[in-house]
Amino acid sequence: MITMMDTEQSWALITGSSEGIGRCCALNLAKKGFNLILNARSSERLNELKVFIESHFKINIIIIAGDISFIETRNNLVAQASQRDLSTVILSAGFGLVGKFDQLPIDLQLNMIDVNCRAVVDLTYRLGEVLKQRQKSNLVLFSSIVGFQGAPHSSLYAATKNFIQSFGEGLQTEWKDKNINILIVAPGPIATKFAERAGMRMDGLVGTPEIVADSIMNHLGQSITLFPGFVSKFLGYSLLLLPRFVRTFIMGKVMRQAVI
Repeated sequence: MITMMDTEQSWALITGSSEGIGRCCALNLAKKGFNLILNARSSERLNELKVFIESHFKINIIIIAGDISFIETRNNLVAQASQRDLSTVILSAGFGLVGKFDQLPIDLQLNMIDVNCRAVVDLTYRLGEVLKQRQKSNLVLFSSIVGFQGAPHSSLYAATKNFIQSFGEGLQTEWKDKNINILIVAPGPIATKFAERAGMRMDGLVGTPEIVADSIMNHLGQSITLFPGFVSKFLGYSLLLLPRFVRTFIMGKVMRQAVI
């Protein structure tokens, strides 16, 4: 749980902050008095968010527009963070693809690896050095309920999330003595533009980015895997009770139905 002592003059960095979960996290942290370093690909949306937040809260905001798959964007983020009292990093930027592996453009799939994995590892490594300078800090990584087994028709996306899940679980132990709390968030289906970009049809049970962001705020300061909201908990825990091959079979059925 965040206290006022944690937020005084403190900075938070959020990737993918112009929409969805990242945007909701930015609004939540602004309410708590955090200064913000905000990143997303769209400078227009970032500026709109900056104006909105500054009209409601007295905090400082730095925006860095750019795709985190580009080293220049990551360098800019690290440079800004290194000059400030950074206490919280939320790496929410990412995207997914739905379809058969051999029928999706390979360049787009490789870019997904760059965004979901390579960029996260690079930023975690370098921003981790900044976070270690504080007595207490937070790092939030994003897995997914599809990251706990294979997911036919979204095989590579599920693999990138499995990578983050495993990576985060290892760091939770490695960095325990560094006082960096690592929260791994494993959402279920969320009603955001993420699904639209992935080519998914969002029917049935879906959560909202507000629920996910609120859950993250309530669990900052903990090193756990978080299934945020009822939908995520229901799907996540019910699947984990099943053998892995059964989970993969079920996930294949779900993902096949989700293809637009």
